[in-house]
Amino acid sequence: MTDKIMNASFDDALGIYRYNYVQYKVTGNAAYKTAYENALVWLDSYIAQKEGGLRQDSEYITGFVKDYKDTNPEMTKLQSKMKMITTEGPAQQDRYLTEQSLKSQPPPMNFTPYYVKVGVVAALTGVLVVLSFF
Repeated sequence: MTDKIMNASFDDALGIYRYNYVQYKVTGNAAYKTAYENALVWLDSYIAQKEGGLRQDSEYITGFVKDYKDTNPEMTKLQSKMKMITTEGPAQQDRYLTEQSLKSQPPPMNFTPYYVKVGVVAALTGVLVVLSFF
């Protein structure tokens, strides 16, 4: 049974542990106890091995990120500029579109020349009215 555990996957070892534990509790046979204890030792070492690998991976990733920040300051600056663009970009775009729409509208009409012409016509009409009485 021990050779079977050494070549087993985690699920297989868990099944072996479960089977032998139940058999030991039901029958009280010491061979089942030895088998489930061996399976438990294998499971504990497997879990410890995976936790160690996970810890190493985590340390590697943390170190990589730290090295990346230290060796690539241009990329860090670029990243901060990109964040600024994503936050301020829409406001700038709104301002630009507003200015473009204001520029595309026709300028307001200047009625000053018309006022002058109306004034001249009114003055001439007034002079003609006055002259008509003489």
